[in-house]
Amino acid sequence: MIVASTYAPRRDHPMWQDYRPYLALQRRSVERYGHRQVVITDAAGALEMPDFDCFVDTTMPHELMPALVHAQADFLSADGYDDDIAFIGADGLVGHDPAALMDGHFAIGVTVDAGFMDCHLNTGLMLVAAGARSEAAAVWALAAKHCGDNWSDDQRSLAGALDVPIEHGLYRRHYGNLLVMPAFMHNDAPTSVEDGRRPVIVHFRGPRKAYMAEWAARHMDLVA
Repeated sequence: MIVASTYAPRRDHPMWQDYRPYLALQRRSVERYGHRQVVITDAAGALEMPDFDCFVDTTMPHELMPALVHAQADFLSADGYDDDIAFIGADGLVGHDPAALMDGHFAIGVTVDAGFMDCHLNTGLMLVAAGARSEAAAVWALAAKHCGDNWSDDQRSLAGALDVPIEHGLYRRHYGNLLVMPAFMHNDAPTSVEDGRRPVIVHFRGPRKAYMAEWAARHMDLVA
């Protein structure tokens, strides 16, 4: 399996953070399960990350939200990455093996939570089966085309293009079967550094990044 995260160095964006330390820690969690971490970035980002396995999106938009979706679309359509793919946030750790979710019954898998304020779909974990990469690339390209640059527009554009419902389950879509999973079990954030729960992806969204390294050392024995 390929575990792919996007790094878009947009230092002029008001929400900019340097995700490279988080990606270094993430790499350790990916390697623990025998998977390959790929960082999707642009040419400038690749120069900043010489020690990472990078895929370069040569036409990545400058606007941050469209850049994230465009980068994933470009990666899905590229040669040489014929494997199941787990897109995870750059601030995510692999807590349990995401390959165990690939049961052959779905093309794309996402996580939702009706309580998320920005969008019920959270892009901290999205699965694409190896045989569905071309269909997924078309959907991601459509989402990128309609993606604005307000915070969480990446999630909203993908929720629309994928036609993601609130309810968990398996749904038939034009691109194949869509698996909708609860975020609580699959893509969730620890409430504090003491919270040792380990969903499939431990997602340190928002201010939780401040204790990501301490949490990883304490609960997963991980050091970048």
